[in-house]
Amino acid sequence: MRIPRLKKIRLKDPLYQSDIVVLVGGDTASLRRYLHRKHGSEVRTYNKNTPCDEEIGIGEDSGGLQFHVKRPQETFYIWVAIKDIDTMWHEVYHLTHDILFARGIIYSDSAEDAFAYFGGALFAQIYKKLFMRSQ
Repeated sequence: MRIPRLKKIRLKDPLYQSDIVVLVGGDTASLRRYLHRKHGSEVRTYNKNTPCDEEIGIGEDSGGLQFHVKRPQETFYIWVAIKDIDTMWHEVYHLTHDILFARGIIYSDSAEDAFAYFGGALFAQIYKKLFMRSQ
């Protein structure tokens, strides 16, 4: 079976000053190559401080990952193996929490709307760029 190439969508979030990259397709080997090319072979996830290669191994079974790296610049990533709306929403949910947590916003009753609105806005942008284009 032929593995589709990685397709990249880049988003810039001005509110929380986040650089976001959504990668669709490929396999974990192509994801590793992409990250090594962009961030070097010793790249580590910032949110868990684990080597990206180790984190990618976790995502092999799930078909999706969300993480971010700090060097050379902070970049938040989503990777999904196939273009699937359910998996994408799942990863956007993690992305929302990762970005807001990195900005010092902790999930609570008083912050719940920030998470809901920001997550909805991110998903809408990704949906328009990824799912609406192909129709």
